[in-house]
Amino acid sequence: VQFFDTLLVIPATTAMLLFPELVRSDAHDRSRRTLQVALAMGVLMTLVAVAFVAISPWLIPLLFGAGFAPAIEVVRWMMPGLVAFSLLNIVSQYLAAARFPLSNLLAWVISLPVLGILAGILVPMWGAAGAAAALSITYVLLAAAIALLAVAQHRTSALAVP
Repeated sequence: VQFFDTLLVIPATTAMLLFPELVRSDAHDRSRRTLQVALAMGVLMTLVAVAFVAISPWLIPLLFGAGFAPAIEVVRWMMPGLVAFSLLNIVSQYLAAARFPLSNLLAWVISLPVLGILAGILVPMWGAAGAAAALSITYVLLAAAIALLAVAQHRTSALAVP
């Protein structure tokens, strides 16, 4: 969890810096810039996630001791969520700059019971790795929902421009 939170600083900071630019942009530039940043962030965080999965069998026991070796599996399950959360962080800025539609908030609200259901199924079977898997699955679903909302918002904006 500490690694996950630390790695999220990159997309969170990027999203924070991107937002003012998106607010000042017109609809076309806003969607183009969001797509550019989201693609770059997706590539970067995928590389970070793959690298972290590759080094975690060595790094975790080195930093925390051999007793933390089971955390390696948890890290593996958390990394898809890291990539998905990074992307939804960027795309959420697009929606916020386009006046934060209520549907964005609704997607987040719906994700909470989805996480609860997945955790209720996966934690008894896999323990902490199940919790990490439930979180990653939820973030992937939420990222997909946010992306669909962004596409719908873009289409609505494109139709409004004569």
